[in-house]
Amino acid sequence: MNRSTPGGSPATKLPPRIVLQADKDRWHYRPLELPNAKLASFPRLPISIVYRCSAWLSQVWQHYGRVGCVLLYWDAQHQRWEAEVPPQMINQHAYVCDLSFKGFQAPSRDHLLCGSFSSDSTDDGEDVMNSVPPFDGIHIVQHVQHELIAVSAFFRAGDQPLYSQPQNWLEQMVDPVWERWMQRVRLAGSF
Repeated sequence: MNRSTPGGSPATKLPPRIVLQADKDRWHYRPLELPNAKLASFPRLPISIVYRCSAWLSQVWQHYGRVGCVLLYWDAQHQRWEAEVPPQMINQHAYVCDLSFKGFQAPSRDHLLCGSFSSDSTDDGEDVMNSVPPFDGIHIVQHVQHELIAVSAFFRAGDQPLYSQPQNWLEQMVDPVWERWMQRVRLAGSF
């Protein structure tokens, strides 16, 4: 995946990917390699993956002052989401990812490439939309110049990335553990 102006070479061995389709306000997918496969409902992301990816990309930004990318895979065998950091070269505003994981352990062939979680250092809506990778799936862009988690999400189906509200791609809005911890906090005057 090349999101840089000059440079970058396409991977030679790409992972299994999906084709996305919208139907009755729901997104459905099928593996790209199986054109006659039945459409399945697009699985929603757990909030824990959003927090994990966001925290890692924030660390990259704080440490290097650079943007980065995490790939989102659907493990078809175990029916769960997984996030993997691909080998990548990063500069101030772009990255070049090797989707073939050359020199590293690649995700298994049961893992469908269903999206990305990347960072961007601009608030310009057009620039953010242009940063969405060119394969079908859910693509979440974190705005790393903000200290809090600030993201924009897009579904790409074919040529067109479409902005998406969290309820369309997120499994739950609040981490259940965080919610339980919040119940243990009480405001007081002085001790």
